[in-house]
Amino acid sequence: MELKKHSGKTQRHLNYWLDYFTIGKVLEDAPEYIKEACYIVEYQNLDKEERAMVDATEKAHEDLKATIIYAQKESREEIAKKMLKKGLTIKLIHEVTGLDVKEIEKLK
Repeated sequence: MELKKHSGKTQRHLNYWLDYFTIGKVLEDAPEYIKEACYIVEYQNLDKEERAMVDATEKAHEDLKATIIYAQKESREEIAKKMLKKGLTIKLIHEVTGLDVKEIEKLK
């Protein structure tokens, strides 16, 4: 019985897995799915307290990201209001702020 030869891509991915299992870390240029799988394995190996710390850190990161997105949107709305007061067109305001035309119309 003859075994099929693996493509170059398959061989590279196999090498990333071998590196993980032999040296215990994922190389920087490894595909994202391998990094995610290794993260899950490492997370599952944490004790209850460590998992709670990781979860709290990830939640704080997501909360911060949401706060930044909200602040950016609010800032763009304030800029749009000022532009409306100056008499600029909705089309131009949309191009500059990236706000949806309907959102801009609501700001009038």
